[in-house]
Parts: sequence; C-alpha cells; structure tokens
Amino acid sequence: MARPSITAKGEALFRKQLNAALDYVESLGGGGGATWGGITGTLSSQTDLQTELNGKAATSHTHTASAVTDFSEAVDDRVAALLTAGTNITLTYNDGAGTLTIDAAGGGGGGNPAISWVI
Repeated sequence: MARPSITAKGEALFRKQLNAALDYVESLGGGGGATWGGITGTLSSQTDLQTELNGKAATSHTHTASAVTDFSEAVDDRVAALLTAGTNITLTYNDGAGTLTIDAAGGGGGGNPAISWVI
C-alpha cells in the first residue's frame, strides 16, 4: 500500500498541533533533572549526606528480645490468643499478673479430679 502524500499545508498544521501538544506536556512539569537545592559537585563530596546515611540501620540487623519495647507483653498476648480451651479445660489469662492458668476438670470415670497449672 502506497503512503499517502502530505501537502505542505497539512504538514504545517500537523507540526503546529504537535508543538502545541508538546508545549502542554512540558507545562505539566515532571521529567528532566531533579532540583536538589544547593548540592553541587560530586555525590561523594556531600559529607552531610554521608553522615546521615552512616547513621541509618543496615538493611539486615538483629535485636535481642530485651531491646524491643514491650516484646514480652506482645508475646504473652499472642500466646494467650493462640490457646483454645477444650472439653473440661479452662484457660484464664491474667494480663496484669502475666500469668496463664490452665484448669482441667475430670470428665468421667471414677471421680472428679481437678488439675490446675499456672504458667
């Protein structure tokens, strides 16, 4: 298929519309280089930036349980939420005392023994 020919008038109209579109896109901003305030020179010469970066935590690091605020409380709450009482068993979580009491009552047989554990 042969390409249609464009008249000089058609080409001029196309270029005018294209330039108008490009002007509009440029007015929206974005693209191009970023403005970084007064940073000049090489990045390695930015000692204030390097100082800030040096103060950041590594991407991989560890903490002891005692270094995490409320770690023990969070674990206590999670354990209490995980446990479910079964037949003839009751669970009593005392958040203030930090205890979990497990009570078991006899379910048959020759008597009614009761067992209680406090964790």
